Amino acid sequence: LICAKRILGQIQSIVRTHVVDQGYQLLLCGHSLGAGVASVLAVLLRSRYPALIECDMKVIAFAPPPVLSHDTAVAASSYTISIVNNADVIPRMSLANLAVSLEFLGILSAKLQEHGLAPTGPSSTAALIRKLSQPINDDLKEEDLLMSQAQVKAGLELAHERVHVRDPDHLYIPGRVLLLMEW
Repeated sequence: LICAKRILGQIQSIVRTHVVDQGYQLLLCGHSLGAGVASVLAVLLRSRYPALIECDMKVIAFAPPPVLSHDTAVAASSYTISIVNNADVIPRMSLANLAVSLEFLGILSAKLQEHGLAPTGPSSTAALIRKLSQPINDDLKEEDLLMSQAQVKAGLELAHERVHVRDPDHLYIPGRVLLLMEW
C-alpha cells in the first residue's frame, strides 16, 4: 500500500493527462510483490479517477501475493488478470488459506482420535507411524484408509464453509486467476 501510494503520487498527473483526458490505454504489470503493488495501485487509481472505470486500464499480475479484500479482489476481475504458477506458494500465502488448513487439520485430528491413532503418547504415536508407513498398493482397501477420497473432499468443503471469506483480515489475489499447471 505504501509503495502504491508513492507511485500514485509520482504518476497521477501523467495518468490524468494521458489516460483520463486523452484516452490512452494504461497497462500496469508486475511480478510477485510488484504484482501486488500494481494491483493496489489500480484500485487507488480507479478510486481517484472514476473515468478510469470507463477507460482501458488493465493489470497483469504475475504471481501476486494476496493484497485485496474478497470483494475488492472479485471487483478487480474486470481489469485484472493474475497469473499463478501451479507450484508457487506466494499467491497461496493468506490467512484464509491458513484458516482452512487449520480447520481441516481439526477434522483430521478428530479422525485420528476416532481410529485410536491420535499421537497422545508413545503407543498411539507408534500406531500412527505404523499406519503411515504401510505400503500403498493395489490391495489396499478403502476401509484400511484413515479417510476415503470422498471423506477428504467433504472435510475440505466443510473447512471452507467454516472460514468466512469476507473476514476483513483475509486477503486475496486480485481479479481473474489463470492457473498454469503442468501435468
